[in-house]
Amino acid sequence: VVEFHRQETPGPGISDPHHYDLDSLVTLDVMLAEPKVDFEGGELRTLETDGELKEHHFGKGEVLAFQAHKYHCVAPVQRGCRSVLVLEFWDGPARRCPHRCTSFARSCPRETPDGRQLDRQGSELQEPKPLGRLLPFRMGSIRRNDSAAGHSLDIFWQCNEPVQCEMDVNDSG
Repeated sequence: VVEFHRQETPGPGISDPHHYDLDSLVTLDVMLAEPKVDFEGGELRTLETDGELKEHHFGKGEVLAFQAHKYHCVAPVQRGCRSVLVLEFWDGPARRCPHRCTSFARSCPRETPDGRQLDRQGSELQEPKPLGRLLPFRMGSIRRNDSAAGHSLDIFWQCNEPVQCEMDVNDSG
């Protein structure tokens, strides 16, 4: 599941400290805005075993990965706009359906035996969505530091084919 979260002032955030990502295994948050420049507030917090909320700071282009069942919340945005790409990785049967499927059956109840996809009202979708990749998946990562320029690049991605997990760390593109 891929979600784009955009919180503008006054943004309520996710105030419930007992929020978690139901049924997924791993959640990746990719920060698309620069904290303290594009927005103030909006800190991601996790509820720790001692009952305290721990703030996790990450900058534009950085990724925060955590187990999806970990309780987490997001502080309200005080100024500007916070943009985050959220990726949830799930386990379960392969799906072709274009929605967050909650069925544990072998096939989606909104898919016909011949593979046609139905909307919530049971009508056939005119343009079926493309197939996604199947789990289990492999993860790839890369870290590139440029201390002279004062920045670093960390990338974390899903890949199913070995060739997808190879990346030239010297590629400046």
